[in-house]
Amino acid sequence: MRNLFSNGRNKDNVRGVKEVKSYMEENSINGEIIMFKAEQAKTSASAAEHLGCEVAQIAKSIVLKADNPILVILSGDMRVDLKKLSEVIGEKAKLASPEYVSEEVGFIIGGCLQWGSIACSDIN
Repeated sequence: MRNLFSNGRNKDNVRGVKEVKSYMEENSINGEIIMFKAEQAKTSASAAEHLGCEVAQIAKSIVLKADNPILVILSGDMRVDLKKLSEVIGEKAKLASPEYVSEEVGFIIGGCLQWGSIACSDIN
């Protein structure tokens, strides 16, 4: 298993990486953390190209804005149907702006971790 965190810094100093490493150790997950610059992961296609894999093998995270931030994690070759999602959650959801992602999630677009990004109270 390979874990990717987009950042140009030392991976031990990146927010969330220590938690992921601990989780992997506690659950006997043998893996490697691979880092590259956030601009190399702005799209699933660019991340797949840098990793040498298919777009469908990428897990992408999309931050949406509703009453609260929503983090959607899906395969790199999939799209979010905002109308259907809004119907399911009972409120209008829209793509979050780069400023909103930075302020609410604490990461830049292309540098969001797939877990630990948003404190979740309701997961269905």
